Amino acid sequence: MLRRSCLIAVISTAVMAMVCLVVMPAYAQEDKKEAGLSARETKAQAEKNVQIANINALRNQELRVGVLQQVLNEEGAKLMQMQAVFCDQYKLDVDKFRAGKYQYDTKTGKFAEK
Repeated sequence: MLRRSCLIAVISTAVMAMVCLVVMPAYAQEDKKEAGLSARETKAQAEKNVQIANINALRNQELRVGVLQQVLNEEGAKLMQMQAVFCDQYKLDVDKFRAGKYQYDTKTGKFAEK
């Protein structure tokens, strides 16, 4: 549920960034024609549009990293649960298993401590 809402936020922010990249320059050109803006003002507006687009891109990336961190945390928790179930099933110590202190012996079909 949280992942879905974060993804929706990322997508909506990305759409807004694209709108800023496409629509804002168009508005700047229309304003130039209507108000007869000077070249300096047009350049300043273009720089502002680039800055807004860069800020939006940065925010989108921050949101994406946040979503991916949440997914990684969820997957890490699932892995820990699977390890606990596995160790319980084969009567292994979870801490030793996670530390890599067991080795599977194919001859006996059992786990042995290193």
